[in-house]
Amino acid sequence: MHLSTRLLIALLSFASATACATPMAAPTRTPIANDHSICLPPYWGGLLAGSSTDSEVTRLLGKGHFEEQHGVVGARYFTDLSKSTTLKVEYGTDLLVASAELREGLDASISPEIADEMVSQWLRPANGLGVWSGIRLGDSQSAVRTNLGEPSEIRQEGNETVWSYESACACELATGLSFSFRADRLVAFSIWALMG
Repeated sequence: MHLSTRLLIALLSFASATACATPMAAPTRTPIANDHSICLPPYWGGLLAGSSTDSEVTRLLGKGHFEEQHGVVGARYFTDLSKSTTLKVEYGTDLLVASAELREGLDASISPEIADEMVSQWLRPANGLGVWSGIRLGDSQSAVRTNLGEPSEIRQEGNETVWSYESACACELATGLSFSFRADRLVAFSIWALMG
């Protein structure tokens, strides 16, 4: 086989193997697919569900408070300096981020000692999610719909309505974004990736 033929085969093999890792250009309009899925990665605040590791989380936000949990490897909790929000980062296989949820308020069941341990000066609750990071806690359902279109799933969880958007850009396991509303007000949002 000629050197040029071997080089071409090697390049094509590399291109097909890295197709899922090829960076996408920034969206110029709302990235909606016909089946109500979106083409946005499950990314917020420096965390990419299904890809970021625990060591990356701790380098980005600090140690926070870690707890082992049933159904996942564990979860790391953070709060901002004013203790006005809680970030829960759940881990799956190989301590990869399975989900990260930012929720208004600090759970009343959290002791003052644990709350102090959770404080991260690098947690920025004002950072948005969605197209051009245009969705923030406190927004309405209308604001989320304007930014992302119709959700792929709507369900009721207690007194909250949860909208989920599955990403059409995932190469293997499902990934997406979810938004929790109470009385038409966004009280939590999350990024997620199903773990294999």
